[in-house]
Amino acid sequence: MPDSDTDLIETQLVLRDADRIPLDWTTAPDELLGLARQYYPDRLPPLTIGQARQIQAVLDRPALMTERTLPLVCVGEGDGNHSACPYSAQCPLVQARVPPLGQPCPFETRIVELWMAKYMEELNVGDHNLVEQSQVRDLVFVDLLMQRAIGILASDGLVDENPVGVIPAGRGTQATIYRKEASSTAILLERLMARKEKMLRALMATREVRARYKKSREEDPSNLLARLLRLRAAEAEVS
Repeated sequence: MPDSDTDLIETQLVLRDADRIPLDWTTAPDELLGLARQYYPDRLPPLTIGQARQIQAVLDRPALMTERTLPLVCVGEGDGNHSACPYSAQCPLVQARVPPLGQPCPFETRIVELWMAKYMEELNVGDHNLVEQSQVRDLVFVDLLMQRAIGILASDGLVDENPVGVIPAGRGTQATIYRKEASSTAILLERLMARKEKMLRALMATREVRARYKKSREEDPSNLLARLLRLRAAEAEVS
């Protein structure tokens, strides 16, 4: 705890303005300091406390780097080079005319954090289980794609009107003929749902194979003999 009112004020400033206060490298964690000295041997980089915390968070949990690539980069309502974000019609930041253009979508970033944590909890995936963590990230990515597809369907509907030809319209003009077809986004969504089901089955299959392998090792004669010898040795010590 802070020892004085001055310390308390300084602590509150650090919490509030961490992205503005320069990092004092003498107080940096050893791992972060070692990384900085390795890549910047001549002069330590001028980081803020907030930037240092973000770097340390990735060092503590490298999977964060992969998770940070999942969210959309904000394009707002789009421009000449980019289509509008699939959430633009519902996004409160776009409606407030303050979209964080060029930055990861804050809502998808939060969604990734929540869904990763929920999947890890409900599927009982351990922090050190690299294979299952990778499968969970794939599931979250498919969930994001499904959510984006749903956002597009909410704006564009379930039917696409595709041009199939032109006909004379009189006075030297032409009219385009359109054919209504099932939305390509709806078709994509259906495929994503099937893909998610396969991924969940693969995750369960991975666990089943691991369980069978563990059971076969336990039932191996050499393992059974070793367990029996340990049991007899324990009984001899007691007697």
